[in-house]
Amino acid sequence: MDNLAEDGFSEEDEDGACDVAQDQPATARQRRHNAVFESFVTGKAATFCEDQVVDLQQRSVDGELSLSEIMANQESQKIIQAPRDYQMELFERAKTQNTIAVLDTGSGKTLIAVLLLRHVLDSEIEDRGMGKPRRIAFFLVDKVTLVFQQYAVLETNLDRKIERLCGAFGCDLWSKETWDQHLKENMVIVCTADVLLHCLSHGFITMEEMNIIIFDEAHHAKKGHPYARIIREFYVPLAEGQLKPRIFGMTASPVDVDARDDVEDKAKELEYLMDSKIATISYSLLEKHVSRPVENNIFFDKSSSQIDAPVTQSMLSHFGRLKGFKALLDSARRICTDLGRWPSDAFWTYCFAEKATKKLEGKAETLFNRNEKVTDPAALERELNDLQAANKYVNTHICLSKPRVSSEDLSAKVCALIEQLNLEFEKSSKPRCLVFVEERSTAKLLALLLQTIGHPNIHAGALTGSSSKSFDGMHYTFKMQTLALSKFRKGEINCLVATTVAEEGLDIPDCNVVIRFDLCKSMIQYVQSRGRARHPNSRLFHLVQRQNYRQQDLLDSVHQSEAIMRRFCETLPQDRLLDNPADEMMTHKDRSSRVYTDKTSGARLTYDLSLVVLAHFVGSLPHNGDDDMSITYSTFVRDSKYGCEVALPDRSPIRSATGLLYDRKLTAKKSAAFSACMLLRKEKLLDQNLLPIYAKQLPAMRNARLALDSKRSNQYEMQRKPSIWEHGREQAITHLFVSIILVADEWDHAVEPIALLTRQELLDFPTFPIYKANGSPAIVRVIALCSALRVEEDMTRQLTRYTLTVFDDIFGKVYGQDTSKMSYWLAPLSESEHSELHSQRKAEELIDWSAIIKAQEPRSKWHSGMRHHELVDKFLVDPFGGGRRFFTTDIAHDKRALDPVPVGVPRGPANAKTILDYSTVLFKKAKTNRQWDENQPVLKATTMPLRYNVLARPPTEPKSNVTCFICVQPLDISRLSVPTVRMCLLFPAIIHRLESYLIANEFCCTLGLEVAPSLALEAITKDSDNTEEHGTQIVNFRSGMGQNYERLEFIGDCFLKMATGIALFAQDRHDDEYHMHCSRMAIVCNKNLLGNALTNKHYRFIRSEGFLRRTWYPEGLDLLEGKGKKSLEADTFARHGLADKTIADVCEAIIGAAFVSHVQSGYCGTVAFDSAVKAVSVLARNEDYKQHNSMSRWSDYYESYEVPSYQVAASTETQKMLAASVKKQFTYSFRHPRLLWSAFLHSSRNRLRENVPSYQRLEYLGDGLLDMVAVSYLFNKFPTKDPQWLTEHKMAVVSNQFQGALCVKLGFHRHIRHDSAAIGRQITSYVQEIQEAEAEAMGARDYWTSVKHPPKCLADVVEAYVGAVFVDSQFNYAQVQRFFDSHVKWFFEDMSIYDAFANNHPVVRLRQLLENDLGCRDWRLMASEIDSVDGKSTRSLAGVVVHASIVADAHAAASRNAKVNAAHRAVSVLEGLAPYAFRARYDCDCREHGAGHADSDGDNQDTAI
Repeated sequence: MDNLAEDGFSEEDEDGACDVAQDQPATARQRRHNAVFESFVTGKAATFCEDQVVDLQQRSVDGELSLSEIMANQESQKIIQAPRDYQMELFERAKTQNTIAVLDTGSGKTLIAVLLLRHVLDSEIEDRGMGKPRRIAFFLVDKVTLVFQQYAVLETNLDRKIERLCGAFGCDLWSKETWDQHLKENMVIVCTADVLLHCLSHGFITMEEMNIIIFDEAHHAKKGHPYARIIREFYVPLAEGQLKPRIFGMTASPVDVDARDDVEDKAKELEYLMDSKIATISYSLLEKHVSRPVENNIFFDKSSSQIDAPVTQSMLSHFGRLKGFKALLDSARRICTDLGRWPSDAFWTYCFAEKATKKLEGKAETLFNRNEKVTDPAALERELNDLQAANKYVNTHICLSKPRVSSEDLSAKVCALIEQLNLEFEKSSKPRCLVFVEERSTAKLLALLLQTIGHPNIHAGALTGSSSKSFDGMHYTFKMQTLALSKFRKGEINCLVATTVAEEGLDIPDCNVVIRFDLCKSMIQYVQSRGRARHPNSRLFHLVQRQNYRQQDLLDSVHQSEAIMRRFCETLPQDRLLDNPADEMMTHKDRSSRVYTDKTSGARLTYDLSLVVLAHFVGSLPHNGDDDMSITYSTFVRDSKYGCEVALPDRSPIRSATGLLYDRKLTAKKSAAFSACMLLRKEKLLDQNLLPIYAKQLPAMRNARLALDSKRSNQYEMQRKPSIWEHGREQAITHLFVSIILVADEWDHAVEPIALLTRQELLDFPTFPIYKANGSPAIVRVIALCSALRVEEDMTRQLTRYTLTVFDDIFGKVYGQDTSKMSYWLAPLSESEHSELHSQRKAEELIDWSAIIKAQEPRSKWHSGMRHHELVDKFLVDPFGGGRRFFTTDIAHDKRALDPVPVGVPRGPANAKTILDYSTVLFKKAKTNRQWDENQPVLKATTMPLRYNVLARPPTEPKSNVTCFICVQPLDISRLSVPTVRMCLLFPAIIHRLESYLIANEFCCTLGLEVAPSLALEAITKDSDNTEEHGTQIVNFRSGMGQNYERLEFIGDCFLKMATGIALFAQDRHDDEYHMHCSRMAIVCNKNLLGNALTNKHYRFIRSEGFLRRTWYPEGLDLLEGKGKKSLEADTFARHGLADKTIADVCEAIIGAAFVSHVQSGYCGTVAFDSAVKAVSVLARNEDYKQHNSMSRWSDYYESYEVPSYQVAASTETQKMLAASVKKQFTYSFRHPRLLWSAFLHSSRNRLRENVPSYQRLEYLGDGLLDMVAVSYLFNKFPTKDPQWLTEHKMAVVSNQFQGALCVKLGFHRHIRHDSAAIGRQITSYVQEIQEAEAEAMGARDYWTSVKHPPKCLADVVEAYVGAVFVDSQFNYAQVQRFFDSHVKWFFEDMSIYDAFANNHPVVRLRQLLENDLGCRDWRLMASEIDSVDGKSTRSLAGVVVHASIVADAHAAASRNAKVNAAHRAVSVLEGLAPYAFRARYDCDCREHGAGHADSDGDNQDTAI
């Protein structure tokens, strides 16, 4: 179970892929791939093992590396999981002074605002707790659309009450009471500036009642803009000392300038107006964090002078007299010139469409009613009639045919646009494109045109400003705007033709392509439209008319203005230009930095080298693919100097360090890194050469080293008989314990119950089925009598003789009569007592002693004086052949002894010609020496069945006839009754099952466990050679063994991990998630389980043999006659072959049995877990974790819990408010609100601001708990499903995809506290998408499967919350069950809807991207082994080869991980490339030469999934 990944990509799949070192099929393409990759591996290996740190230590103390070189050594290829340095510095600055943050679009301005709001709101809650007056925050925007957008962002990322307001809500009509109510209920108001200006003007709120005002797109603050008025009229007049709100402005450019403007003057004007200071980052630093598009011009020829199109001329001649027609005519002529004839015709269909005509009619009526000079109603009537006529004319005479991409229908400019778009969307519909235009009509007409003749992959739409005052049919509502943006985010629209409304503010996904159809008129338009092209490999195109010098000058002017603004920003004072390149130059004072020299090795650590050493240490930390392994440097200002805290990943034993104060930020950063390195050296996490110790420790901790081979097997002892039979053999027998064996259902023939007598008291055996000849089951019950049978020596001798008679008469085995060697005895029951059998009956009343005595008499022979009825319903034994036994049913009066053998009877002795010959197996010569009565009666009989293994269903219904005809004289007549014989024929299978139960119970007793016998046996049953291999063809299946251990192993594995995780969490509060994970793997790994099992010889108890008819007999007796005499003289212990993994799996299955024994119907209290807890401690014992070994009850876990100081420390008002909010929603009251706070604290959160650990330890704990409750639910709900089905469907319940959706459903996403711009954007985007999916699902419970994968932090906080509740409730599992029942189970009541649930694997994505989207088949994912740094282990290097190029590579400890990482990186490199650009970059000609048809030669076999 351990090797099955949440994404469905198994280790076996990867191992099956071919490596470079192996011989490849001799195809030209494969040879080329091999050569390319081998060359790459050789070059990579030459540099891979070089010790960068030792080399760097030889450099000058002054530092030969620039900051960019140093940071490049970190090789971080991940999406940013923590705030960038400049974001944190801007945030710290904005906390203490009014600031205008000038950052490019996409550089994370909104994250700074969120961080600032969190800080302000937390402070506000604390102030309220101290009794200070309430204050509120305002987030101001310039457009109504942005109210809803920014509200969605804040509502997702802040766990405070937020309201959105705009003029459409009727705020201008609200009374003071209404305003007071809104201001009281909310902590943040997102609104347009007009709303706040109105509120201030009417005195509904004052500046003193606000704690912060955030201005989005602050460059609008000029002249009479509401931004400017709010500051000028209400903020500035406040007297010195009055309480003022903090001011924070955000913009991509502080001012809009051209080459003639004085930038500094305009910037100072904005600063003065906003009472703030501009702060930005250096251009060089911004380039590292924000992707910039490649800019190109698309040139087109000037179109010939356009005369009025025929439709326009016709409209003019018919309706030129209409009022307002001139404006429409001017628009049609402009469109004809700019776009062409076809768009001009289409324009008229918009103008006089039904809705537009109604609008024109309404306008005409309004103007007539307002104009007092016009009183002739006929004039109005004529105008209305003309409008109706125009509507009718357009509908009947204008028919838009499909346009041609030529000058006849379209302008040269439009043709150039279509040609470029066809290239971009040539192979895929995945690119996202924005086309910027000036006019609303242009946007709608171009969108219509692209929908009509665009490439099939283009899904076009329009986005314009919302306006209801347009009378040309081009009106656009706010709802239409919102819908267009939503479709663009989802990819339903991939080419959006937009006006300036899309340039700023709106949350528009990163685009691959941005096209300026109409050129930028200002620098700020250029900066903002360029900022929309943030996707890697993005392009920005400007459509420029050839030889149009005015357009070229305009384009040059915006570039020059942008350069002026950049130069201005670069010349800002040092304290306002973050990460100024000048920081890299140390002052003389800063050069007196600390230096450390190791006394043993002489290794030298300087400030410069400390950055590299620290990056190397973090890079060596073992981690999972989802872990955030970034280093975060947070600078602050203290006493006019810079200080810095460095935060290391949660995988690091040392989490943070703070450096000294310096004049320069870079020196402060280096000082923090130096302090961290010194702490690492002190804790011996860096060795004497300043190398991380983890490079040597990693292989020992890898899971792969802890796995076992499921195919390799060894021979082990197997206990055939339970030890209970040996107990008391040497003692005198005074009492025997009696168990009644009966078949509760009707059998093929009448059977009588039989008594089983034993020296020791047996188990309370469960019922079990045996199978009739037709395959239907009958239930066997074993009733243990409460009182023992007092016996004397003579009675035991009689019981012994009776039992041995059964073995002789029925099974042909003659044993020596030795009572001391008997394992058990059989006894018949009185026929009159069969009806009332229960445990309170007395054995003395039940046992038929007369039958026992009678059975010991010699078998009788036929004589001529016997009556016919004395021969019917008898059991006959052929004394001359052990296997010849018959049940007589009637006298065959029509047959004689010397008659021929009837046709169709079962096969008899060879050469038997007569019925008399058929009746015995004596040889012919021996028969002739005997005198048989030829007149003896012929009996109709049935042969004794040879099917002993009634535990297994017969393969098919028996077809052979069992009726025969025999003569009685050669045969012996047994003294045993037929019902007793038929019951004894079932006994071998029954006693085999009972002995298996006893052996299973014996195993559990040796472990000190109380386990139900049926589950104990199931846990040790291996019914095929490959039981542990799910989903493969069964090898050598042994039928009749009952359920095998697979299901119990599945749930036992889950409980083992949960229990061990709880123990480790409780016993060491200092261990982080990674160390707990490594410790748990050391305990729960198959290698540890196997070691314990071998030490204690647990393999003896595993049942790997089914029923064998020659081994069921009791051992120890002396076999005097009968088949198998030699083979039965064997030891009690046989040998059986077991794979190592089988033994480990059985240990997990025993844990599962101990759990299920006491929790049959789901949860029933943690006391029921005690047996399973003890099983974990015994079977997973590990001497390195002695405290874990001592756990024997569930309550031991909490008793061993070391309560951390943060949990019981005094909670802040903010933390108490969070706990109160959660209690209101989930009815659980946290004793320790700081635990809940920790559950929502992401690791990116700055550790200086939070004295509470991140959620990772709680998430680790909750992950195991949710796994357990989910597995228990599926295990009990689907008792017949195999482990493979359970595993696959469990993945749906515990997947990040579901838990992310659940997080949003529960509203947890609002409480997450993080400092990551990327996470904030991802959460906002995902929340919108999942909520839309749920709304559209109409109650479907699997709506979450159709949505993209959520940010991992959403799933993490669900697990962390469960972990927090568990800890807060003192390890009460009932709270976990309650959470599952209340919030999870509803989704999974019908599991069939998740049968097709699957994960999106990076290799699958790469294949789809290359082959489907880019049309390339000449590629390969390859891997090879290279030596690692320590020389003692190897690393896997994987690369993606496309034609003759290595697109991406990655290395990891395991080949599987290296390939997955390489595929993921390749997707990042290639995603967004247009097919034509891909072909040019990689010289791909697959489309022309049909390379895709070469797949049949196995070319891409290395990418097998």
